[in-house]
This record gives sequence, structure tokens and C-alpha cells, in this order.
Amino acid sequence: MLCENKNMLVDRIVSLREVNEFSVHRSKHIIANVHIKNFDNPNFLVVANYAMYHADSEGNGSLFSFGSYRDTIMFVNGEPKFVDKTVVVENWSIPYMLSISI
Repeated sequence: MLCENKNMLVDRIVSLREVNEFSVHRSKHIIANVHIKNFDNPNFLVVANYAMYHADSEGNGSLFSFGSYRDTIMFVNGEPKFVDKTVVVENWSIPYMLSISI
């Protein structure tokens, strides 16, 4: 998805909220191989693999997306907070329009 400016992003959001119709489905995320790669006080770099499956209203399931998460986490007052979250999608074709967050 390419959004080069604020107007393109607003158009995408309005489309998702008001125009498009989506089939009812359920999503399941499997997160595995979580590793703390390094930490520079107070930040931690954490990487993990993910697989995301969809099931439609009739119970048919399929693999939707797979890849990895790269997160920077900082502890603030003893609580972990995301500083940055990057999703690296490794499948080059998403079977239908990307309308939900991965």
C-alpha cells in the first residue's frame, strides 16, 4: 500500500471505514521464535516470526500472511512500551485486499 502524503492516507482510511464491504472472517496470529537481539539501555530490539490465518464464516481457513516483527521496546516506569514496530511481510502476494492490520 502506497500512501505518499496525508491526503492519500485519509482517502485510504475513509475507503476502509465507509465504502468497502468485507466478508466476515476471523483472524488468528501465531507468533514464534521470539528473540531479544540486543539491548541498549533503555531500548530492546525484539524479533519474532508470525503466521496469520483467516477463517471465513463457513469455517474455511487459509494462510493469509507470514513474515516477521521487528520491535523496539523501552521500559518506562517499569512498564514495557513500544517505541517502534515494523512488520516485514515475506509472502509477495496477499490473496485479497489488505483491509486489516497485520
